[in-house]
Amino acid sequence: MKITGIQDSASFIAWEIGGNGTTCIAGSTILALGSVGTAYTENLFLPRLVYEDVDVSGVQFNAIPSLSNGSYYIYAQSNQATLANSIVINESGTPNETVTVSHLLANADDALNVTVTTKMEDYFIIAPGDMLSACTYNSADGIMTQTCIMGKDDLSMSATYLVNQNYFSKGQLTLTALFSVDNLSQIVSMNPLAINIDLGKIPTFVAIGTGGVILSSQDGVNWESSSISSDYFNGVTFADNKYVVVGNGGAVYTSSNASYWVSESSTTVEELFEVTYGNNLFVSVGCHGTIITSPTGVNWSSQTGINSCDIYGVTYGNGLYVATGQGGYVQSSTDAITWTEQQNVQTSEELTAVTYGGGKYITVGTNGTILYSTDGIDWTFADSGVAAQIGAVIYANNQYVAVTRDGGALTSPDGVSWDSQATNNVNPLYGIAYSNGQFVAVGTQGTILTSPDALTWTTQSAITSESLYGITSVN
Repeated sequence: MKITGIQDSASFIAWEIGGNGTTCIAGSTILALGSVGTAYTENLFLPRLVYEDVDVSGVQFNAIPSLSNGSYYIYAQSNQATLANSIVINESGTPNETVTVSHLLANADDALNVTVTTKMEDYFIIAPGDMLSACTYNSADGIMTQTCIMGKDDLSMSATYLVNQNYFSKGQLTLTALFSVDNLSQIVSMNPLAINIDLGKIPTFVAIGTGGVILSSQDGVNWESSSISSDYFNGVTFADNKYVVVGNGGAVYTSSNASYWVSESSTTVEELFEVTYGNNLFVSVGCHGTIITSPTGVNWSSQTGINSCDIYGVTYGNGLYVATGQGGYVQSSTDAITWTEQQNVQTSEELTAVTYGGGKYITVGTNGTILYSTDGIDWTFADSGVAAQIGAVIYANNQYVAVTRDGGALTSPDGVSWDSQATNNVNPLYGIAYSNGQFVAVGTQGTILTSPDALTWTTQSAITSESLYGITSVN
């Protein structure tokens, strides 16, 4: 056995000899090593070696030799430089989430500097040069390369990056960092050589309702609940890498991850019922003909309405915004600024929701009302087969699905012929969304129903008693 570079005469633990038939060569002593690199020929029962610096816990050598496992661990102090690498997430779940990459050098001498290189995915907005770090960086082909030059006078160095949350999706965003040192450096041990760390993700479904409640879920079955204000919320959408929620008193909130919410100025005190996104523009509608728009969801502008009817629903599709509301009111616009009232609707029912998909606009309302249109101008009645108010409608998974205020569900392949589906639920339903093969409907008393096909529905355990008035999904 040859021991080299791991132990010196000052080591606080010496080797322990064990096993039958052990003999030492005359003139040598295994218990007190004379000099590093001394060679021994001996039949020893070897313990498992853990190469760890005695002064800096957790700093280990790059390679652990393949040896027989014994019953002892031996710690050897190194007089050669060791390097510890770490990554820490700061303010997780907020818009200020950052990542700090740190290096700690031990046992450095004056002989050579140590150049530490970190390569990782560039998921960042602000790089070290903007964050007052001594490390340098460059970014190419989606890879951030950070370089820190360390030495006896620079034993600790770090750099902090602001996470670009536009990279967040339904799947976990994982950062992989690989560490290396230059060939000329004095480093003989470095730990770890690589780090994987989760930066975050966004929930697939977000539901909103009374009491400022916000529910979030990845699968529609398991939910987390929070309340962000005393406002009650009516509408929610996800677009442009953010959630936007609207509600009473002109309330507008935005979030990039459904955990940290920011209250925005909406320029109105009217109650807002719904919000949609299309053609790079958020559009929200509400009481007394209120229409507000925003390219970002943050800064909003009021648009001049064409009457004072309450507007309950709004959608965008095929180059056209369509809004529906009180007394069978339908209006449309190509830019959400100049609106035209459509006369060929022929109903006085309240039109509570509208959607676009499959080449048709579909609006639904009181007394089982359903109308469809291919252009947003001429509308035709469809027979829903129900008398209850229809609260919401979507087009997803190649079909139209609507939910009713008596707790039921309706499906249609074309928006013209509709079938009722049993839900075994009596609580009024107000919202529906679809993602990842799952329909999710929400309603009063925290009601949540799920279905893979909109035909067979399952009631999920309620985690709130608040009424849920809207839901959106990330597709």
